[in-house]
Amino acid sequence: MTLVPRFRREFCERATQYYVTARFASQSALMPVHGNVFHHAVELYLKAALLDTITVATLKRRFGHDLMALWARFKQQHNTDARLARFDATIEVLNKFEEIRYPGNPGPLRIHLVWRSEGVLAAQTEWARRRSNYAVIVEEIDRLVFTILQRVPVDVTSLLQGTQKESDLVRNALVFMNVHADYWLQALVVQPRRPRP
Repeated sequence: MTLVPRFRREFCERATQYYVTARFASQSALMPVHGNVFHHAVELYLKAALLDTITVATLKRRFGHDLMALWARFKQQHNTDARLARFDATIEVLNKFEEIRYPGNPGPLRIHLVWRSEGVLAAQTEWARRRSNYAVIVEEIDRLVFTILQRVPVDVTSLLQGTQKESDLVRNALVFMNVHADYWLQALVVQPRRPRP
């Protein structure tokens, strides 16, 4: 029996927990942690998507936490979909958050958080003026996560295993200003428990 489905489910479950945490951290303006946790979420979603062609050991050894390398391999695997290129900049920005995972960075960190893409043009001008080096656009990350999950054979209702699905905090973190809120609401459906024989 292959372990790929189990590993894929576990990668997606943990990725979703990181994703919920990152959205909560963003709502709370916990910077730079929000970007670090988004990085982890996207990393694990990409690794789940690559499990059909790469072993878990190879993912750890060869790709580590490098979103650029994971994204390149993901795009190679889905080379017929030119729409994936729209997320290249989002991946590049998230990958930079690995640099500031630990304290002790030279110089001040300039971090910006924007929820909606429509605010990006004005924000980019401001970021350029202030020389922002870490800019997160949550809506683009939401779209990226949804796009990856559309290519991963996993049941949406299994993505929140091990969490309190009925928790208002989880629900609010997932659906707040999320263009794919309807998708996540499916994942939040609590299945009735079967009585034990």
